[in-house]
Amino acid sequence: IFSNVPRSAAKLPTWCKKPHLMVGVLKLMLEAAYKAPSGSIASRIAADVTRLWALFAQGSARLATQSAGRSGPVSYDGKIQRLTRNFLMFIIAHALEQQRQWPGVDSAVKHCLQLVDPTRRTEARSMELAGWKEVVSVLQTGMAPLFASLD
Repeated sequence: IFSNVPRSAAKLPTWCKKPHLMVGVLKLMLEAAYKAPSGSIASRIAADVTRLWALFAQGSARLATQSAGRSGPVSYDGKIQRLTRNFLMFIIAHALEQQRQWPGVDSAVKHCLQLVDPTRRTEARSMELAGWKEVVSVLQTGMAPLFASLD
C-alpha cells in the first residue's frame, strides 16, 4: 500500500524538472503586482511573490530531513538550491527591470483613484498610498533571499 508514497526528501517537487517554467510564472506574478487595480490587491500579490521567491531560491521551510535509504540527514534545500541557482539571475533582472519601468507610487495611486467616486477620493487616497508604499517595501525586502542565494 505504501510503496508509491514518496518519503521525505527522497522525491523533489515536480516543478524541479522544469524550473524555467516557474521563473515564467514568477515573472507574471510580479507584473500583476505592479499592474494591480488597487494597493491592497497589489500588496497581497507582492507578499505571495516574495514568499515564492524565497521558496524558489532557498528550497523550503525544512532545513534537513531523514532521507529514505540513507544513514544520515540530507539537505532537501540543498538539492533545490542546486537546481534553481542558475535561474535566480533571471528573476532578479526581471524584478529590477519592472521596478525601473514602474512609474512610481504617486502614479499608481492616481491610476487607482480614477476608478473611485470623486466624493470618496480624499479618504481613499491615504489608503491607496499606504497600500502602494507597502508593495514597494515588501518587494524590496523580498529580494534579499534572491541575493543571498547567489553566494
